[in-house]
Amino acid sequence: MTPKKDLNERLKQYPELAKQFEALLDIVEGEGPDRFNPNVAEEKTVVEVKKLGNQMLEDWAKTQEQWLIEDLQQQVQPIKRNGKKNSTG
Repeated sequence: MTPKKDLNERLKQYPELAKQFEALLDIVEGEGPDRFNPNVAEEKTVVEVKKLGNQMLEDWAKTQEQWLIEDLQQQVQPIKRNGKKNSTG
């Protein structure tokens, strides 16, 4: 098993996902006029977690698609090389 990269390196591959995590951290750090209002923080958190979930699924689907394409390309290569040759005579 290969060791995992650190979180920053991994998030560089998924910039939209990184933005969602930043939005959640903004809530935790409590900036803005509503920073002392727990109800506002809760509402913002729910909205951002939903966005995070959607972004995660979108990135997951893109990753799966890429793996599938690579897998199919590897399967097709041997077929092309071992295919039946056409005879001219």
